[in-house]
Amino acid sequence: MTGTSRPAPEGKPGGKRARKTKVQVVGELKRVEMDTIPNCDMCVRPARYDAATITGAWAYLCEKHFLMIGTGKLGLGYGQELVERGA
Repeated sequence: MTGTSRPAPEGKPGGKRARKTKVQVVGELKRVEMDTIPNCDMCVRPARYDAATITGAWAYLCEKHFLMIGTGKLGLGYGQELVERGA
């Protein structure tokens, strides 16, 4: 991305992002069943989502980190909620 500028983050002055409180569901495929739930890639809590982040990378994220650095969207191409099989 050489020579392109990114828009300033939304939210508070000083470049801090506003915290998301809602999850937007886009289409189908918003849940995936897993035998075991992995840990969040950002901390040691159990992950709740496999989702895209605001940087474009994908990660297993707990609720806190999904709201902090996730896109806030679930669905094909955005992210899925992780559900333990048989739970």
